[in-house]
Amino acid sequence: MRVPKILYHGTTVLRWNFIKREGLLRCNMSKSFEAEETLGFSSGYVYLTTSLDEAIMYGLNKSLQDMAYLHIDQKSNKLDPNYRDSVVLSINGSKLGDNLEIDPQVNTSLVQQIRDVTSAQWYRYRGDIKLKHLHARKYVPFDTFSSNLINKMTEINEKKFNVGQLVMKQLTNKTKCGLLS
Repeated sequence: MRVPKILYHGTTVLRWNFIKREGLLRCNMSKSFEAEETLGFSSGYVYLTTSLDEAIMYGLNKSLQDMAYLHIDQKSNKLDPNYRDSVVLSINGSKLGDNLEIDPQVNTSLVQQIRDVTSAQWYRYRGDIKLKHLHARKYVPFDTFSSNLINKMTEINEKKFNVGQLVMKQLTNKTKCGLLS
């Protein structure tokens, strides 16, 4: 497999601070939805893309999910408001070795759901990525995103959340009926 020289990972300032403190981009960061945690979605992988735009959108998406999941008040002065800003990390793809593969599970990217972009390729890396391989490539303040984009992303997240809740309910019912052990 020919690996692009530069790959991107979208995150938030809050999570970037955790990454710097721990010295690792962890493959098992907590998921935003309970169903993702229970079913092990994304478990064991760090996701990367060839598109800077995709990474920016995923940083924004992670910010919106964290705000909803962590019940963070956007207007609260208790936390630094910059925690929700997007950060795009760049990684030299050739440094990742054999644990990097094309992501077989990506069927529709986040940017494609909002805009007509088809050039992005997604990869997944099995394991953690050391801080020494990561570089903060771009900061995008939360306030620079349009309200239309934020509303569209929130709508996509609510649909994911509702599907996740349905999955959790089905799993709970199967467990109650003795179908899962």
